Amino acid sequence: MKKLFILSTLFLCTITILANKIDKTTAKKIATNFFYERINQFSQMDYDAVRPAETFELKNEDKTLIYVVNMSNAGFVLVSAYDNVRPVPGYSLSGKYTDIDLPPQFAALLEQYKLQINEAVDLQIVATEEISGMWEHLLTNEPGLLQ
Repeated sequence: MKKLFILSTLFLCTITILANKIDKTTAKKIATNFFYERINQFSQMDYDAVRPAETFELKNEDKTLIYVVNMSNAGFVLVSAYDNVRPVPGYSLSGKYTDIDLPPQFAALLEQYKLQINEAVDLQIVATEEISGMWEHLLTNEPGLLQ
């Protein structure tokens, strides 16, 4: 009985390790670091000038699957709400995301991203080493490492 309890506990701990939920604060940090990294491929921008503005949550029923973080000047970053998938499924260096009158093609793309993330969470897919490395890289507190 004791062995069964220990095995059950280990199994439940493993499940929680498979897909950690990302909170809104972490999503903003990921978006800021990612945007800084991408915008500096085209023009010089100070890290302090890259600031998140409003954040939208794209959900499937009550489960947040993607955060859309608008940046203060222009552009937005889609951030996965779970760390067992790629951190950034999409972004734009210009424009702003709004949930009103989305172009049908973009709405369909977002739905596909949501389905993929939801399936990865439901099937308890484990993040690959590459995906874990992407998350780790974008969670850095050292802007100099973002290149």
